[in-house]
Parts: sequence; C-alpha cells; structure tokens
Amino acid sequence: MKKLVLALSIVSLFGAVQVQAKPEDVASLKAKLSEMKTYSAQFVQTVEDEQGTRVMEGKGKLLLESPLKMRWEQQESR
Repeated sequence: MKKLVLALSIVSLFGAVQVQAKPEDVASLKAKLSEMKTYSAQFVQTVEDEQGTRVMEGKGKLLLESPLKMRWEQQESR
C-alpha cells in the first residue's frame, strides 16, 4: 500500500498522467496522504538497451515532505 501511495503521490506532483478514479478511492487516498508528513526511500535505477544489456545504473534517495516539497538525491552513475 505504501508503494501505491508513493506512486500516486509522485504522479500527482508532476501531473504527467491523468487517471480516472472512483470518488471513494480518491477520498481514501486523500485521507491517507493528509496523514503523511514525510516520506523517504532509497532506490536503484537500471537502464538496459534493446538487447537487455545494462548500459547505466544509478542509485539515490527520494525525500518528500508536506506541503509540496521534494528532494531527489542521486549518486554518480556507473
């Protein structure tokens, strides 16, 4: 559930994707997000070419803080 909340939060921050949701689902998500003041996660990102060969890998940390603050820290890619 935490991953779903994070994913929907990030999408809503950038407005990159429009999603049709049931009103009760929207209300439920808003209630959960209103309780969340901070969130942090470490991530690893891998980029592969068409043949499946890894061409880049990066890692870092994502920090979210209410209201509308976001920080993306990325370590040097290999």
